[in-house]
Amino acid sequence: MSAIYNEGYHARHKHTLVLNAILFIGLSMLVYYGRRGYPMLWTELPFLVTSLIVLTRTFELLADRAVHRRLGPKSLEGFRTVLKSLFGIDDPRRAPIRSRFTHPGKRDLAFLYGDVVGAYAPWEFPLLASFFAGFVTTGIYPVPPVDVYIKLASLIYIGVVIGLFLLTMLLGIIYRPIIKWFGEGLGDDSVIDLSMIDASIVIMGSAMSFMFYSIYHSWLYSNITAIAISFIFSLLVTWFALRNLRRALLTAVSITLIFIALDYLYYVMVPLIHVLYFR
Repeated sequence: MSAIYNEGYHARHKHTLVLNAILFIGLSMLVYYGRRGYPMLWTELPFLVTSLIVLTRTFELLADRAVHRRLGPKSLEGFRTVLKSLFGIDDPRRAPIRSRFTHPGKRDLAFLYGDVVGAYAPWEFPLLASFFAGFVTTGIYPVPPVDVYIKLASLIYIGVVIGLFLLTMLLGIIYRPIIKWFGEGLGDDSVIDLSMIDASIVIMGSAMSFMFYSIYHSWLYSNITAIAISFIFSLLVTWFALRNLRRALLTAVSITLIFIALDYLYYVMVPLIHVLYFR
């Protein structure tokens, strides 16, 4: 019964159509702009693939929550029966990698409690944010078709992806006490995942300031716009997890202020380092 409700939710909300549309648009942009002087546009591929995987996992969790709303906690028993028939095990956290690639291992949280946020892996949104930042930094700007420039751009891309992945994980750890403080009733899995999601939103918003700079030609307005968008998305995601507007607003304001403080510290330290070591 749970499998029927699960697949019915996918069909009703046309999840396959959405995924195929995103794939088609992404590949079309890759081909169109790749042939017009954007040799680093291939950096869209890691971001596109990761986006599709994360979105697929999100659709699965939303379908699991829909089953929970219909059948309650007993929906987990039906899911265990399906797992037993497919893989010979009844624990979703021990499912084969090919299953957990598109289906989160902690789906039992969605079936038992309707908890979507806590079922994610802590690393997946930081990975998505770092690929996005790498793409924005190097992929959307034309690079001279000279081997030395392409190699330099590739090194910058790798450095941005690795560096921002680690930074996002660190920022998520910094945000964790705040999420725990305002997120009364959230389990440990939900606290750490929501922290990582909020940190990823902030990092993606910060990367978007490069795009806004091409519009405003001012880093001040670009950063203000990026921070405003990050705040709105953080508020929406936090409200989705907490279902309390006041606590969600306090959380979003707190984590945004922390990021602004860190961003300001960066802009203060870079000129200072330059004066001390390069004068």
